[in-house]
This record gives sequence, C-alpha cells and structure tokens, in this order.
Amino acid sequence: MRRTSSVGWVALGLAPLFACGPDPRPTSTSIGMPSLDAPSVVAKAPAQATGPDGISPLPPATVSTGPALPDLIPSTNAPKYTLPLKRTPMLARPISGGTLRILANGHTAVAADSDRDNVYVVDLGTGKLANTIALQPGDEPGRIVEDASGRIHVALRGGGAVATIDPVKATILARRALCAAPRGLAFDAKSGELHVACAGGELVSIDAAPTTSTVRRTLMLNRDLRDVVVKGDKLVVSSFRSANVFVITAAGATESTLHPPDNASRMQASVAWRMIDGPGDQTLMLHERGQESPVGTFPGAYGSFNACQSGIVDSALSVIAVSPTDSATTIPSTPTLQGAIVAADIALSPDGTQLAVVSIAARDQGTPVQFFETNPGSASSQGPFGLGGDCQAAASGPRAPHANAAGGDSSDFDPDALPPPVDYLSPSGEVVAIAYDKLGNVIVQTRQPATLQILTQRKDPITLSTESRFDAGHQVFHSATKNKVACVSCHPEGGEDGRVWQFASLGLRRTQSLRGGIMNTAPFHWNGDQKDFGSLMADVFQGRMGGDVADMARVGALGAWVNQIPTIPTSEWSDASTVARGKDLFGSAGCGACHAGADFTNNLSADVGTGAAFQVPQLHGLGFRAPYMHTGCAATLRARFSSECGGDQRHGNVAGLSESQLGDLVAYLDTL
Repeated sequence: MRRTSSVGWVALGLAPLFACGPDPRPTSTSIGMPSLDAPSVVAKAPAQATGPDGISPLPPATVSTGPALPDLIPSTNAPKYTLPLKRTPMLARPISGGTLRILANGHTAVAADSDRDNVYVVDLGTGKLANTIALQPGDEPGRIVEDASGRIHVALRGGGAVATIDPVKATILARRALCAAPRGLAFDAKSGELHVACAGGELVSIDAAPTTSTVRRTLMLNRDLRDVVVKGDKLVVSSFRSANVFVITAAGATESTLHPPDNASRMQASVAWRMIDGPGDQTLMLHERGQESPVGTFPGAYGSFNACQSGIVDSALSVIAVSPTDSATTIPSTPTLQGAIVAADIALSPDGTQLAVVSIAARDQGTPVQFFETNPGSASSQGPFGLGGDCQAAASGPRAPHANAAGGDSSDFDPDALPPPVDYLSPSGEVVAIAYDKLGNVIVQTRQPATLQILTQRKDPITLSTESRFDAGHQVFHSATKNKVACVSCHPEGGEDGRVWQFASLGLRRTQSLRGGIMNTAPFHWNGDQKDFGSLMADVFQGRMGGDVADMARVGALGAWVNQIPTIPTSEWSDASTVARGKDLFGSAGCGACHAGADFTNNLSADVGTGAAFQVPQLHGLGFRAPYMHTGCAATLRARFSSECGGDQRHGNVAGLSESQLGDLVAYLDTL
C-alpha cells in the first residue's frame, strides 16, 4: 500500500476554503440559570491548579523548562475515586467531539455514541453497520484509539473506565477502572502502552493488553486533562479549560509547560477542545480564544454581525513542536478560523495539506464542516500561521476537500476501502466528529440522527441507530445566534470556560459552572440581578447574544436540559479521616450558614470582604472550578482563604484554623 509523503512543517499556515444522568434533586417551577452572561470582557484568568490544595498555577507562559513532576505514584497508592450518586443518564449529553476513528486497515470506522452508550463498527467499503457494542447506561463513551493488535480502546467518560474491544468479534475484552474521569487516549507502539489522560489530573500508563490490570505508572498533573499524544519518547498532554500543554519525558518529568500566546487582536487562548498528532514533530491543538478588551451588556454585545469577525469567543489552532533533543515550543496560534463557531473536532488530510474542522454550534448557519488549506512555512503580519486569502471572497460557501488527498496513484490501495473522493456533499444532521481515510475521503459522525456520512462519495448516510436523542434544550444550547455565539461558547460541555471576564459596567466576573443542577439556585448572576431563568434568557440569550425570542418553549426546554448536567466524577485525593475532619470544620466554621442545604447555597447575597454583596454559589463539583470567587482572585481552593480574596471572618470563621485544619477543610470541599 502506498504511503503518502510526510509534511515536515516548520509552521502551519491556514487559508480558508470556506466562509470567512439528570440530577436527583427536583427541578424548580421558577426557571433560572447562572452565567450564560459570564463573558463580557476578558481579564487574565489564573490557570487551573493541581490537587485539592493546589500547586501554583501555570502562568500563560510560552515555554518553561522546570523540575520534574512530583514523585511517581505507584499504582497501589493512586487516588481512589467515587462516581456521582446514581442518576438517570442524560438522553442528550453535552457534545465533546473526537468520537470517530478510521482503523489502520483503511476501511473500518469506529464511532462512539455518548448519548446512546454504544460503540459502532462500520465497514466503509460496503457502507454497512457491521457491529454495535452496547455499553452500560451512563458510560458516555468518548475518545477512541487502536493498538498494534487491532483492538480498540474507548474512554468511558461517565463510567470511570477504559473499555477494550475486539471490533471484529464485537466483544468487550476488558473494562479497566484506571481513573474516575478518563478523557484522552494514546497508544505507544514502541512500548505497547496505553496512556490515559484523566480530568482528575492523572496520567495513567498501562500495558494495552486487556489481560493486564497492573498500572505501570500514574503521574499527577494539573486537573482537567484532555488529550494525550505520543511523540517519540515524549508525551504531549493538553488541559481542557486552560489550554495549557504539558510535555512529559520518558522518565516522567515535565520538560515544558506551554500556553498559546495572545494573538495580535488580543484574544486569549482557552478551552482546548481537541489535540491530535501532526506530521513530523508537530502536534495540533484546536482551542477557543476569548476577547480581552471590555464588552458591554447591551443587546448584541457578545457577538458580531460581520461575516469576517468573530464574537467574544473564536476558534483557532496552535502547533506544539516537540523535538527529541530540545524543549518543546509553541508557534503563535492562527487568526480566527473564520466561520468555525465552537470548533470541537479536527482532522488532518493524509497528505497534510488540508484541515477539516467541525463546528458544533454552526448548524443553523449551514457550516458545520469547513476546510482550511495548510501552508507550510507561510507567514503573515499576524504570525507564522496566517489565514491567507480574502475573507469576503471565501464567504461564498463551502468548497470540496482535495480530490485524492493521499497524493499520487491510488490504484494500489486496499480494494475493500473506499475509492478516491468523487465530489463533496454537505452533511445533514448534527455533526460531532470528523475523520479522513487514507485516500482523503471525509467521513463525519452525526449524533441526531445517529449516522456516519461519507461526504466525498455519493452514498446514503449509514444509519447507526434509529433511537432518537433529540432534545430542544440541547439544540438551543449548541446553536449559535446570528451574532455567532452560543451558550456552549462559554459553557463547554455544560460546565464553564475557566475565564474571568471584565464587564464594562460590572467589573470582573468569573464564569459560573452549570454542572450539578442549578435551577433551584435563583436568582442568577453573581450580583443576583436575574430573578429567574426566563429573565436571564431575555437579557443574555435574546439580548447580549442576539438570539431568538426567549419564549416559554425555549426557556423551559433549555432550563430542563441544563438542570440535568452532572458534575465530573471526583478522584479521592485525601483519606476518609481527613475529609471527615474537614466536614466537621465546614460546620463549626459557619460555612453551612450560607452554603446550606442540598445545593450548598441559601440563594442569598453576602459581602464576604470583597466590598459588595454577591450571590452565594452552589458548591457541586467545586474542585474542578478553579479559579474561585467572582473575580477569580483565588487560583486554588487553598488560596481562597488568603486575605487577597476577602476577610477570613466574613467568609467563614476560619481565621483561627491552623494550616493542618485548613488542609482538612480543603480536602472536604474537594469532594463536593
């Protein structure tokens, strides 16, 4: 079989071819929600920290070479974890992207269905669904990787395990509980290891063979890990909300910590939706960026009517260059990927000359899939990436991906695989993932309806399931307004973006999380100015975002869907006795006076030494929500008790607690 030529990029230039478990608590009859308004002006947000009491946050530095990571934790001493309380799985889960893989044989596609808890095996040559592997309810399968033996490994985001599957026999060979919240997967052909990046901060390495249950190594990095890529003897690991990247040596040391620098338009990188392997020493990271200049609260303030301008959040690509001998470097991120509204998945063509991008919020604009030319070595006034070409001219509509993107004569390719691309047909349905085959055919996965579609062949969609997962609230949440901004823009996967925005008229405001059920916590926003969800949608969704009229149908549907979003399964960083002491201190220090009841809030406002009264937030999933306070003044839970974030006496009576006691209290808060 012919192999395509490699593309050794010094830099990547992009020229656009295309425009520019429900919570167990009851819901409230009064509908309300926090911070769909969280964005309004960006201030630098502290990077997310590691562990319950936090390591110093990573600065938005370009490159740092520092000491090794903390000592390796033997598998027998790795953090324990517990899954959330049993709840009915969501029927329409927040979109995460990256759930489609074409296997090494070139004619088999594997798709993970996070809504229906299935894994599908599809024969692309025949256009038929070959196998459906049913998982446990609530497993929420995500990333997929293939090992050298043709087995596939699937991260079960909600199930707290990695499933190993024989795609030919459609059998589950193993289900290994390696961490509470597995996210990214990579297979190292040289060592035979499977590497698992976990939201809890663990980077777990284990033999890929399903008969192996002993973990070789567990490294503790920062929380919120996303993807992992093998580059020679090194691992490249991304962090979701912060868009930080860690380069790990074979010895387990942190060689570099990276963050995409601001671009010329002063857009700050965050929310790394997808990171994939690139040619040579390159790793490609698709991420959001948020506007750093002040944004108002007037109608339309969050978006843009200009086809060649983004709203306060855009999508971009950064490249991490990982050398076998030198420290890794980042190349400045691209200007806006025009028309890519919440870009959550990418694929690189076999010849390395084109990127396919999935925008999960662009369905109503008719642009869920776009293609960008890569221009190796190109440069522009905005950096070495540069989006070449004229935006207005490119806005006329989608263009086809390259014919025979593998390059050269394709006659010697596997006859069981697809023929070379014929022409391009736009996808239908809700696209969530994308991949190229070896000849450059473009395959997409849709969640509703559940299909695989070969966009470069005149073939009917391949039905994966006839079970509907339509949800009107899910659709509103993931749909961009005419101003090119969506709820998911600032609340990725139903959580939050880790940003501190500065409203022109309000000052700094930390994006609030929607996880854990929020409908019983009205009024909303930090200053409590939205009495219920209806008023919030009228002000923020219809007003600032430029959305459709916030009628009762939209209000009710979105409110009901948002209230089902679960918290992330939590790793147990501390022993039970420490947590128990912390729980007692939570009561004796008076924390429960304001953080009361099942939602840990009395729904009132209080001045905790910051000079004004702000709403008492609920505490579900608190350990995943750094930075803390309405200004983001605390990079870690431990830092929240410092004088910089208000008076100790006014935010719980903790002034007299010893360092050990504060550690106990933080350990308890980390479990909520």
